[in-house]
Amino acid sequence: MELLMSEDILPRSTQSTAGHWPAWSFTEEEKMNSRSLLRVTPWLIILVGSLIFLLAGCAGLVQKGGELLDGSATEEKTIALYRSFSGKETTEIRTLRHKDGTECIEISGSTWPGLALRGSMPAGDGTFELVEARILSTHVHGWNEFTLDLLGSAHFSVSGNIVGRLRIAGEVERVQISSGRIRLKSNRLTGTTALGSLRNRRERILALTEWMQMYQTGLQDRKVFADQKEFKDYWQGRLFPELVPKKKRPPEYNAKNAEWSRAGDVKWNLDYTKYLFPEELWELRNSGALLRDWEEALPWIYMEYLWNNIINFFSETNLMIVKTRETMENSTATFTLMELFRMGGVIMWPLLLFSIVTVGITLERAIYLLYHNLKMDDLKEKVSAGIRVGKPGEAREFLESHTKRRMGARILLTLVNRSGLSEHRLEKAVEAEAMRCISSLENGFNLLTTLGSLSPLTGFLGTVTGMIAAFKSISEAADVNAQIVANGIYEALITTVFGLIIAIVAMSAHSIFTNIVDKFASETETACSDLIIELSESAGFSESCSSGKACEAAAHEN
Repeated sequence: MELLMSEDILPRSTQSTAGHWPAWSFTEEEKMNSRSLLRVTPWLIILVGSLIFLLAGCAGLVQKGGELLDGSATEEKTIALYRSFSGKETTEIRTLRHKDGTECIEISGSTWPGLALRGSMPAGDGTFELVEARILSTHVHGWNEFTLDLLGSAHFSVSGNIVGRLRIAGEVERVQISSGRIRLKSNRLTGTTALGSLRNRRERILALTEWMQMYQTGLQDRKVFADQKEFKDYWQGRLFPELVPKKKRPPEYNAKNAEWSRAGDVKWNLDYTKYLFPEELWELRNSGALLRDWEEALPWIYMEYLWNNIINFFSETNLMIVKTRETMENSTATFTLMELFRMGGVIMWPLLLFSIVTVGITLERAIYLLYHNLKMDDLKEKVSAGIRVGKPGEAREFLESHTKRRMGARILLTLVNRSGLSEHRLEKAVEAEAMRCISSLENGFNLLTTLGSLSPLTGFLGTVTGMIAAFKSISEAADVNAQIVANGIYEALITTVFGLIIAIVAMSAHSIFTNIVDKFASETETACSDLIIELSESAGFSESCSSGKACEAAAHEN
């Protein structure tokens, strides 16, 4: 211990006075640099932490975007999928899980877009209850969306986890609309208002379709409709002959009702109404309610008219398993950055280059600004004190000892060394040195701005090219569903996410660094202006500096 505390080993500044451990002392410059480090370090930590946070959250962000597009982030999630293929017709059975953990089975088909039958989960023997039908009936001005309660039973069994068989036993009774929404142009109805309107419309539709079925039964050649278009072309001319071309009108209308009958502002042929329609439909047709229902709910009318055909279509269907519960649940695993990079395509390579350059410049500039103390207050006070007491040598020595890590010391040293010049020439010399220092501080700022602008544009380019490829795949696919479309879209959006993250980092770093440099420039300008004024007022300082050999040598060097 005595050896360690001896004067030969430790300098006087570090020796203890009472036999204790040394009390380390620091120079004023070291204290100033430490305080500068403490001021800048939090900004650097925040910047690097934000960068890490953005990159780490990229995978989760893209995954959540994909879940929103394919529906898995909403109230229901598909956990198993079976599909049948019969020519152009497709039937799907999905096992859905609600957010509350309950599960149900959903049956849909390409022949009946906008219709989905739902039932309870099959029991051990495969039987389940059909409980509701989800119906979306669209038209040019909006849509009717509602849930229709059902009473019926069905059977779904899977053999060997490969082939499933669906069978609907007996008739499925339609009970009542339990909920729904209506959209008509800019108006939207929900709650009890929409429910009442939908129930009233369904009563009218049931009355109409019941008569249509009876009308068809009385014909010798009963019409079989292949799709909704045939259904519309056949019935619109009979229901509303006044609205269709003459060649599409039924013979009864042209032969027996050549003359129009009008009552007030009613535009219908009242004689034709009484001739063709039953009495309970007269008021509906003459008031225009029947036409409104036809224009705003044609898909709904089509489904009600062919309800038994719909049940027969789904019954006795064989389906192949597409995705099991295990594969669906495993597909929700978080993507790694490498997987996202691969999914993003070739545009990810320039984005990778941009990200490397952005991170490199950000870290290099942060370290550079951290290393150089940009405070001017203490430098200005030291030089000002030298001016007042007429000791330029002390001020010069102080500034020379700080030029390595302090830009302000370099600028003020130029001012001191050139103090013998005229005020105008002195300002020019100081301004030139300040520009050199600020230019070195701003090195790389323009590149950050360029990367901040170019990265999102490159990401958008990748999204556009990805969308082109996605829609090309969709056009070539034999069977198109929402999942295929969603997968193509969220994979194409990956490049946009990465491009925006790079832009956020680049522009944030540029903004922080620019504020630091601007503050330094402002403080430097103020300090130099004040010191030049003091120099012009201090003749003694100017004379001593201009006549001193050291000052002349320094001025010659500069």
